[in-house]
Amino acid sequence: MTIWRIFWAGLFAGLFAARLKRNNRKYPDRSPLFRGGKAAFDVVAAALIVSIAGFFLKSFLVIGAVATTLIAGKLLHRRKTANQDR
Repeated sequence: MTIWRIFWAGLFAGLFAARLKRNNRKYPDRSPLFRGGKAAFDVVAAALIVSIAGFFLKSFLVIGAVATTLIAGKLLHRRKTANQDR
């Protein structure tokens, strides 16, 4: 087992424990199966949101880098053509 698998397992176990503790306080009249299932669902939903957000962040960074390159290329091209006219 690599160190990263241990890290992620510990991270999700801690998140599950925190959600379970919150659900135990918020839903004391519900069954333990409901509280555990809701905690597991919350952890999975949080993991999906974080992974999707990471994908969009990378997409925005790539789009921004391409746009910056295109703008900088046009500005440099205009500067070169302006110097050639003189």
